[in-house]
Amino acid sequence: YISSSISNYVGVEKFLKFIRRYGNIPSAHIGINVPGLHCFNIDNAYGMYGVVDHIIKTHGRRKIAFMSGTRGVFDADERLRAYMEALRDNGICPDERYIYYGSFLREQGSLAIEEFLDKRHIKIDGLVGANDQMALYAMKELQKRGYKIPKDISIGGFDDLASAKSHKPALTTVHQPAATLGYTAIQEFVSHLMENSPQVINTKLPAHLIIRQSCGCPEIIPETVIDDLESRLFYRASISERDEIDSVVNTMTRNILGSFEEKEIRNVLDESLRIFDIRCFSLSKYVDSECSMTFYDINGQHGGSFQSNHLLEKGIGSFTRPFCKFVLPLYYRNEDIGFFISDFGSRNFSVLEIIRNHLSGALKGAQLLDEVKKYAKGLEKIVEERTIELETALQNIKDASEKLERMAVIDELTGLYNRRGFMDAAKRQVELFMRNKIDILLVFLDIDGLKNINDNFGHASGDTAIKMIAEILLKSFRKTDIIARLGGDEFTILAIDCSIREYDNINKRMQNMIEEYNRTSGLFFRLSVSSGTAPSNTEFGFTLEQLMHEADSELYIEKKRKKSERRKG
Repeated sequence: YISSSISNYVGVEKFLKFIRRYGNIPSAHIGINVPGLHCFNIDNAYGMYGVVDHIIKTHGRRKIAFMSGTRGVFDADERLRAYMEALRDNGICPDERYIYYGSFLREQGSLAIEEFLDKRHIKIDGLVGANDQMALYAMKELQKRGYKIPKDISIGGFDDLASAKSHKPALTTVHQPAATLGYTAIQEFVSHLMENSPQVINTKLPAHLIIRQSCGCPEIIPETVIDDLESRLFYRASISERDEIDSVVNTMTRNILGSFEEKEIRNVLDESLRIFDIRCFSLSKYVDSECSMTFYDINGQHGGSFQSNHLLEKGIGSFTRPFCKFVLPLYYRNEDIGFFISDFGSRNFSVLEIIRNHLSGALKGAQLLDEVKKYAKGLEKIVEERTIELETALQNIKDASEKLERMAVIDELTGLYNRRGFMDAAKRQVELFMRNKIDILLVFLDIDGLKNINDNFGHASGDTAIKMIAEILLKSFRKTDIIARLGGDEFTILAIDCSIREYDNINKRMQNMIEEYNRTSGLFFRLSVSSGTAPSNTEFGFTLEQLMHEADSELYIEKKRKKSERRKG
């Protein structure tokens, strides 16, 4: 278990109570330190001490505030202890007014600044966060208030996220060898199981100080050399492999999002999983708090019930040993739906996360559809039994049918057509305007770097980007045009009575609105889009599918051009 990530939200005791439900299954834990359990950790104290000590000795800061993580979580307590030790060792008495108890969530960085400056009215010349996310959000809040970083305040963090290096100024932080820690944990834990040793494992790896510009060091400074085991543990796909994976993922995403029948969802999984070289995959839905039902298995079985803590209908012991599997939860908002077990497949873990996200929405949609159908059948029975309530029941059936029809054609996040709705509406328009010889233009458009936005700023920021592009499209195109979100970061527009020259004007208007949003939104990320177009040919005839294929090809060429320009730049 990456136990610190879970216990940060629910607390260590509640987390440990949960894992005891799995009985005597051996377990090891990353990020907590509990007597009697096998625990693997980073030397949080050494790394955090180094950041605070560097800010004091190198930059002469004496009024250093600290944003702590969740109380009671091992990582948070260790980093807070190291902060206070570094102060004492440099002749500074720790002051509770300079400590903010957060929860590792990035928004806590902004709240900490409000607490220090607006409520406690203290002056600070240094600020250290128990993680990078709080430190980066605190830095942004200070910059909004007119503070110069690092001239006025030296700032440090902990984690060495990708966003820490890309920020301006880049964040001084502590590198956690996460991949090395996971690798070490597996090695030592497996050896322990094979040797049947009674000794409890307690391993701690060093954390390295990464000096950048936010503390006040020069613009160019050599970073600490980290063991290259980190890079060797990660699989790096070639550009062509990534393009192929992205293409298959996009197709799979569209098909899943367009599926509201359980049989359709199973068919999509059958068609897609083996493309990613996934040989083991079992998806289960919760029946109640104790039991689950097999919804899909790559070998064709489904429908059987079992105890949820067994993970599989035949139990986890049914796997041929040795084995390495991943268990990912399925949920919709605050509702737990189920989970799936999979092997690593193409060794691109993000594929499993994408599958998880879209399966959760599809299963929830199938559940709602089934409920609506059952409700409609129930109403029909009432109509048969109670003729006196016929008028009311018929109206309820109509309302339920309209709700179902809307669910089937409208994208919930943006309010635009989804893929199914677009295909239905666009085909009707194409047939009409082909007869009248009216120009039609099809546009394929997607958001550049949406995965990076999700990875660095969270899926809520990704949803914000998707909704803002949808709003800009609605303002840029005409009410008669058909606009849809096909899934993920992909949009398409069927522009009626529109030529390439007219689209150029629309595109300029759209780009201006995107730039205006980037200039005024105050967000970390920037919006940008790529597009491909396909005009109709009324002389030789055309189909909607031909236009979509041509526009998709033009979009692919545009994205390759942008990638090439970025590499040259």
